[in-house]
Parts: sequence; C-alpha cells; structure tokens
Amino acid sequence: MFPDEKKLSRDLVVDDASLTLRATADLFEQSATETANKEKREALLEYAKLYREMAGVRDQSDTEADDEP
Repeated sequence: MFPDEKKLSRDLVVDDASLTLRATADLFEQSATETANKEKREALLEYAKLYREMAGVRDQSDTEADDEP
C-alpha cells in the first residue's frame, strides 16, 4: 500500500489498459499527420489500427470477465 494513497491520481490506482491503448493509438495518428514520409505515415497508421484493435480485445476480455460467476 502506498503511504499517501489518498493523494495519488486515480490513474495510478485504476488499471485502464484499453484507455492507455487508445491514447497510444491517438499519438500514432497524430505523428502520422505530422510526417511527410509516406512509408512512415502508413506504418504509424497501421500501428494506430493495431492499438485500437488491442483496446477492443481488452474491452471484450474485461466484459467476459465481468460475466463470469
């Protein structure tokens, strides 16, 4: 237990992997819009797509875990 747990941000206490994955995807998309290199842009957009898919899988996994008795 943290000594000053009440002072910690909720983000540090709650595991929200899907939110983190989506935020990472947003950063990849932002980087893609800022680059002039076509190959790099395509790779960044592919990474963003993969991270969004992983977030969806995580959401589905969390939902299935909640449904278990």
